[in-house]
Amino acid sequence: MLDGISNEIVPDTTSTVELERVLLDLAGQDALTLAQRSYQATLLRSIETAIASHPRVMAMIRAPQVYLGRETEELREILHPLVGDVADGALGHIVSLIRSGVALRETKMSVDSWFSDLLRRDCGPDREFRCLVCGYHFQSIDLGRERRDICLDVGAILAHETEVGRLRDEWKSPKPDYRMATIDHILPEAALGPTYAPNLRIICKFCNHVRKLTRRYEELLSNRAASALLAVAGGSRGQWAYEAAVYFSINWRPYCEAESCNATVRDTELTAVPVSGNRRWTGLLPWQLETRCYTHSGLM
Repeated sequence: MLDGISNEIVPDTTSTVELERVLLDLAGQDALTLAQRSYQATLLRSIETAIASHPRVMAMIRAPQVYLGRETEELREILHPLVGDVADGALGHIVSLIRSGVALRETKMSVDSWFSDLLRRDCGPDREFRCLVCGYHFQSIDLGRERRDICLDVGAILAHETEVGRLRDEWKSPKPDYRMATIDHILPEAALGPTYAPNLRIICKFCNHVRKLTRRYEELLSNRAASALLAVAGGSRGQWAYEAAVYFSINWRPYCEAESCNATVRDTELTAVPVSGNRRWTGLLPWQLETRCYTHSGLM
């Protein structure tokens, strides 16, 4: 059954269904579900890339103003001979990518100008100002003067200090630079993500740095699988592996998994801890980790 586990060693003669059954037996349903979602995410990204790289679609991206208002008809004409009828929702998604081509020419200042609107939308008065991905509670030192003034005006609640658990967390660096508030494109600019409110959010620099160009967090699974083997080789990995494991775990289960807790990123900051209890000798795949708040992480 495992003869096809690596094409670099032996030719792949094992079907996808057979490999899925082996993974189910070895690691359980959670592992299989995430692997399937990762495969789907990779296929979706490949499809988007194939469409966006079509010569006629590239022309629409380079000069969106020329096609403004008739992108859907143009796309339908391009795709129909290739894949047949395409659902309106899918066409609308690709149209949004085309129209966002202008986002690549937006300046950083235009992104910063959204801070006030995003804070009011996602935080509001008398609510803790937290990273929308991991729940880190921002402090005044994580903001410039202008953004501190905006927080004061909005009435957002800032933290007075960093949690002790975060300071002891080797997997989630406590260095000040990683705690800064940043504006993140949910669909990255490199993937033609537009610079407008529905595609923007405020997250900490740790999460913004780790996600990099990943639009769908399931796409990180191949890196996670590779880094997990390093535990067998020597019990230590580069910091990137730990950081990506934390980000991946929180995205998969954005709530504390401790019994009777279930706190979310709206309530507290989250991290990842190994199911085995050993932070050095453990794999870093999601089913080998649990998402925990610092109160239940063992790091306090």
